[in-house]
Amino acid sequence: MSRRPRKSTLAVPLAVAAATAAGLLASPAAGQSLEDDLRTLRERFEALEAENARMSHEIDELRAAQDPAWLNEQRADEIRSLVADVLADADTRRSTNLDSGFMAGWSDHFFLASPDGRFKLAIDGQLQFRYVFNRRERFDRVRDGFEFTRARLTLRGHVFGDKLSFLVRTDPTRNEPGLVTGLYYLRDAWIQYQFNDNWAIRVGQMKVPYNREELVSSAYQQAVERSQINEAMNAGRTQGIELRWAGETSKFYFQFNEGTADSLGGFNLAGGLQPVNTSALQPGVEYAFAARWEELLAGEWRQFQDITSPPDDPFGVMIGVAGFVQEAESIGSGAPRRDEERWYGAAVDLSIEYGGANLFAQGLWSYVDNGGFGLINVYGITVQGGFYTTAKTELFTRFEYGWWNLGSAAFADLNLLTVGMNYYLDGHDAKLSFDLGAAFSIVDQNWLPESSEDNSLTGFRRDFRGQEGQYVFRAQFQLLF
Repeated sequence: MSRRPRKSTLAVPLAVAAATAAGLLASPAAGQSLEDDLRTLRERFEALEAENARMSHEIDELRAAQDPAWLNEQRADEIRSLVADVLADADTRRSTNLDSGFMAGWSDHFFLASPDGRFKLAIDGQLQFRYVFNRRERFDRVRDGFEFTRARLTLRGHVFGDKLSFLVRTDPTRNEPGLVTGLYYLRDAWIQYQFNDNWAIRVGQMKVPYNREELVSSAYQQAVERSQINEAMNAGRTQGIELRWAGETSKFYFQFNEGTADSLGGFNLAGGLQPVNTSALQPGVEYAFAARWEELLAGEWRQFQDITSPPDDPFGVMIGVAGFVQEAESIGSGAPRRDEERWYGAAVDLSIEYGGANLFAQGLWSYVDNGGFGLINVYGITVQGGFYTTAKTELFTRFEYGWWNLGSAAFADLNLLTVGMNYYLDGHDAKLSFDLGAAFSIVDQNWLPESSEDNSLTGFRRDFRGQEGQYVFRAQFQLLF
């Protein structure tokens, strides 16, 4: 605040000014003419103006001498006001760039958007760095090492309004069969149009609407990795057209696609399809359809986006049923080979969540009519659950059982038990996970969908007859941004 001069300092000049004014206003001396009186009065007023200017100058000097910070503080107040205006303008331009006409910031993900909201681009990523230790009974008993299991980058958003949305996700290859190591390739790419609150259509490359464990993103799983049953029996990704309907308590998906990826033990039982990012005329299937129905019995849809139940979640129950059918073309050459290999799949799952505890169970069935191997039935069951011991710490366990029915072929049943824990530094966005899996029977080749055990996503390797007791320890840090 500006300071003012003290009254005592100004008393002397003010008194002088008052006396002078009183003298000037007194009556003129007797005997003078009116003209002389006016001249005298004008001279006195001129003298009064000069005296007033002199006293004003002295007062300013006295004010400055007594409080030299008065003018500086006034200037400081002006500068502070100017800086506040500049910062407010910068803050406004950070969220709304008026020059180029777009908005930018953070809302779950980094984003760019037009001021009217018709165009939006969100950028997010997923990093999973993992240590895996595997020990089996014989033949190269111990293997361990580190890997970047996933390092994905996703672009998503909408254009021309929020009804027309899109997603593009890339991923570096992880030395997977049929892919060149270290290159980025297309994981998902689709365009969706939302007709109204209930109906939408999606075209592009996406997951087949089949079993829930595979449909839930790898970023929102409970264990370090999905189950071995899932890796051997899921329907994976495909290219096609999908019709989607969503109600208050029901959802339905119907997809016409290029067929599901053959993950049944790496035997190419259904034609050895690789439908991801392929050309339109590449040999594949004659027809392929998939459908899934979900029913929400309690709770909210949002809580079933992951396989866990934080302490603040409400009670929720969801069931799902799904199926697919496809008929393959002949891709053989030389020796005669049967055309039209048929593959059918069915899945059912149950999810229960209760604020800090959860239970998930699914059953899978695949049927293949193959000319070389005959009729094949594959079954798999997974039961998984967990509970929070603190707001950030969760313990979980999972049991898997699977068996094959392949005529005279003798494949061992799969029996796996996994126990582990999660520590949520910041929900799924920053999470430490540890688990230990043990096989109570041999892990036969039919349960490893990869062509080589070196590529096992789950960490389990192929056992040989007479072996037993294989176990896997996994530790992972996940970062989502």
